[in-house]
Amino acid sequence: MKSGILAIVSILFLALLVFTCALGMMYITPLIYFIALWVQLGLLLTGRKFKASYFSQVTLLTVNFLLVYTAIFYSSLNYHMVIWVAILMISVEFFISGLEMIASSKQKKASGGLIRKIHWILYHICALLILASGLMRIGAFCYYFIGIVTLIVGIWYLIKYAKLLFEGKVKNLPNILTLLRIILVIPFIICFFVPQLLLIALIIFIIASITDFLDGYLARKHNMITNFGKIMDPLADKVLVMAALILFTTTGFFPMWGIIIILFREVYVTIVRIYAAERGNVIAAGNSGKLKTVIQMVTVVILFIFPLGVLAWVFVTLTIILTVYSGCEYMIKNSDFLKSEVKQCT
Repeated sequence: MKSGILAIVSILFLALLVFTCALGMMYITPLIYFIALWVQLGLLLTGRKFKASYFSQVTLLTVNFLLVYTAIFYSSLNYHMVIWVAILMISVEFFISGLEMIASSKQKKASGGLIRKIHWILYHICALLILASGLMRIGAFCYYFIGIVTLIVGIWYLIKYAKLLFEGKVKNLPNILTLLRIILVIPFIICFFVPQLLLIALIIFIIASITDFLDGYLARKHNMITNFGKIMDPLADKVLVMAALILFTTTGFFPMWGIIIILFREVYVTIVRIYAAERGNVIAAGNSGKLKTVIQMVTVVILFIFPLGVLAWVFVTLTIILTVYSGCEYMIKNSDFLKSEVKQCT
């Protein structure tokens, strides 16, 4: 009960942080962030002392993600070139989540242990400094420091779980297409920042989106469905779509608060899937989640072609509504799991 109340309070503080950042009240955001961290700590300690539900645990981790991302996102809007740090963080964290789910589905220990704890402590320290100092030298240093730390942790996880990525049935065409979709995010971002290459960026995005259809079609047709594909396919979609939508916030064509809502849903669902995988249950993407992804991809294409029209506004609104709906549906379908008690809090 106590952990549930603290979980709701932590969500409210996250919403308050987003609200104050959106209004440009940066002088008060460090204080809100600091208080939110104490609420997070209280939620963590309560979960250790009492029997916590998966709802509390998932909320703790989700808000933990979103606090850092909110600080990075809103500060990045004042300096477009550091937006790559935010995209890098999301891409690496989703990739790590996928590796952890694959490891858990094979009954292997998936915890990052001390490295992950230090990693997130550094994240929060840097996020506080960024909010407090803005884009002065210390804030700029924190951006690049976060980027370097994220890369190091991502490479460490890749090395640690390399065997899981390329063993057995994992090496088939659908899974290769899934990995290709993640890799294509890099040239997509580079081309997006060069005005003369925007058309190429659009073509790369369309090709990457087509691979989302192809990998699922080929896996079903040739009976090549694997846990790797079930887990990494929706995560590859998240990386691609989130990167594109975040880039469009720098142009003002997609609202930052909309990104936070979408990211909350994606992170929450991903963490639920990690916990489910630890219990031997691999949760594939549902129909509403697949529809949400398709609409998000169509929205990105429309923002490239008709960024200022009514059509763009309609699809941006539809994207946010479908994201919220699919997230709520996901929580309802897994409500029994979320209400159950965590055997061991981490």
